[in-house]
Amino acid sequence: MFSSTWIYCTWNECCSSTWITRNLTGLAFALNQNLYGQHLVIGPTVKHLRGHVETHPKRPLVLSFHGLPGTGKSFVSSMIAEHMYAKGMSSQYVHYFSATKDFIHEGKMEEYQLTIKHKIVAAVQACPQSLFIFDEMDKMPSGIMDVVKPYLEYNQPVDGTDYRHSVFLFLSNMGGNQITNALLDHIQNGKERYTLNFRNLEEIVRLPRLAFALNQKLYGQHLAIGPTVKHFREHVEMYPERPLVLSLHGLSGTGKNLVCSLIAEICKQKECQAFGTRYDKKEKGGDKDKAAIEESKPDSAQPKLKESQY
Repeated sequence: MFSSTWIYCTWNECCSSTWITRNLTGLAFALNQNLYGQHLVIGPTVKHLRGHVETHPKRPLVLSFHGLPGTGKSFVSSMIAEHMYAKGMSSQYVHYFSATKDFIHEGKMEEYQLTIKHKIVAAVQACPQSLFIFDEMDKMPSGIMDVVKPYLEYNQPVDGTDYRHSVFLFLSNMGGNQITNALLDHIQNGKERYTLNFRNLEEIVRLPRLAFALNQKLYGQHLAIGPTVKHFREHVEMYPERPLVLSLHGLSGTGKNLVCSLIAEICKQKECQAFGTRYDKKEKGGDKDKAAIEESKPDSAQPKLKESQY
């Protein structure tokens, strides 16, 4: 005798092993056969996915792909969907969001936030092994990430919903030009493409890493994230010989130390200066909910700090 659920799920997509295939061997083969010149993507992608689905994950898997349009970001995300789900991108458990299609009206930000929060919660409640794809992250309004961030950090079920088995993919053009130029220089120096490694790109990917880290960990601080990334980009691309000097302002607990520690982590022994100012609640401009950031000119009288704490 067969249960009605078994009969139903034989012909209709369900959150079960019949429909969630997790064919990572097939994914590795497909990527190797169809994704040309992307050895830095194939191995780590399959490795992280395998580690996530074959163990008891402590939190959702988050993968971020960077590069110019046409370099294979969307292709990789679609291949992941095709080999993780029987119905591929058409699966009801694969959720795709585009910055330029789904979040185009700034005046509807509150509506967008409520919608995406509802979709993530409903999706994971329907199937803990859900896949979320966020395309064009470099154009994504920061308010959207404010809603998404908490779901990337959950390491325990919340209100009976376990987010730890879900997968989040972020696709971004940020850093694409720098990565392409680095590869061109590598080849022009007489080296084979496959000899390029992450160490060669470490300096280049610092900017995308910082932007992603700030968006993931700094909640509700869009006034700080944008300018921080902007000044860091100028520092890396235009004035690398100068110290990076940022002035961070806000009440205790608004994220000044976090911003500084993330910059120090990304810099890795590079000279990064940061000076923090704590506003008193009574002072004009004090805001317990916001940490504003403003540019400051280097001062030779100030000590140079590699890892600033205040």
